Amino acid sequence: MILTSRDGQCSSGAMLSTVYSPRERTLRALKAWAICWMLALLSLPIIGLHWFLVPGFSVAGVVLGVQRYRMREASRELNGRCVLCGKEFSLALEPNERAPLWKYCPHCQAALCVEAA
Repeated sequence: MILTSRDGQCSSGAMLSTVYSPRERTLRALKAWAICWMLALLSLPIIGLHWFLVPGFSVAGVVLGVQRYRMREASRELNGRCVLCGKEFSLALEPNERAPLWKYCPHCQAALCVEAA
């Protein structure tokens, strides 16, 4: 990864991510589906609200299962050295974040563009 400041200075960095095998993707999808459908079953005795909760959890189980199955890779963290202050940093990333993206140095708050090398 290449970290670039607004004025064009560059430094290197590393983006750590988890790559899921087809088996892991299937298990993650089934787990999301099962949890949502279990919540749908548990919400059956809630009088009045079950008209919304049961269909909601049922649909959410299918949607979350498909989303988890399609996710082949999940980003975890970004490590690098700030181009302005020169300090090492490590930032947690959302699982769906991909380069190119903008992040801020936790030390000097400089805007850094993260691009694939």
